[in-house]
Amino acid sequence: MLGKATILLVEQDPDLVEIISGAISGVGIVENVFVAHDGQEALDFVLHEGSYAGGEGAPRPDLILLDVKLPKENGLSVLRRIKSEPGLRSIPVVMLSSSASPVDIQSSFAEGANSYVIKPSRYGDLMDRVERLLHYWFDTNELPD
Repeated sequence: MLGKATILLVEQDPDLVEIISGAISGVGIVENVFVAHDGQEALDFVLHEGSYAGGEGAPRPDLILLDVKLPKENGLSVLRRIKSEPGLRSIPVVMLSSSASPVDIQSSFAEGANSYVIKPSRYGDLMDRVERLLHYWFDTNELPD
């Protein structure tokens, strides 16, 4: 899937959006990164509702990086909705969160998360983790069409 992947990054912190987007772009695997700053915007994007009605500007992502703690709709609620939609449930969703809470981890997998990755606090470690994550999902793993 080299050079053709589309990612939806759902993250409220603008500094982390910049860091994670930079890491994604630096790997060279992903063609498009779309950002939703809260859970409702993420749902509108994938369901083609609200400002994304009609689907223009909101292609189907190949991978969703979803924070647990989000305004408007929390990440678990967003995950539950995505995994309940037959046309969306095959999209891999990686919970990318600063929370190491066993409750958040367990709840994420119970709702259908494909992976749970804890965001390291150090910049270089976060960059490395995102790079390894992308190589796994797009170089090692086989995704459905």
